Amino acid sequence: MKEFTIVRGLFDNRKRQLILDKNFIKFESKDRKGDLFTVINKEDITGIRYGIQFINGYSFYIGREYLIYIKTISNQEIKINFCTSSNQLRHFGLNP
Repeated sequence: MKEFTIVRGLFDNRKRQLILDKNFIKFESKDRKGDLFTVINKEDITGIRYGIQFINGYSFYIGREYLIYIKTISNQEIKINFCTSSNQLRHFGLNP
């Protein structure tokens, strides 16, 4: 099992958990205290697509948004997204 802490966006900067296990994907997508996590079992996944969008500043890129879309048996598409910005990269000691 792998656990990650992600930030969903520039305006939603609360740290959330993403847990990848060989049998399920669990991520913190909700804001209700009693029900924070969405769980997707391995058997329910019918498709996955992913990509990166660059966040444009005035004259240069200021970050990236990573997108993961998971399609389930019930034809529901669930989106997991998280961002990196130049401020976050500086926090980790990296230059953008």
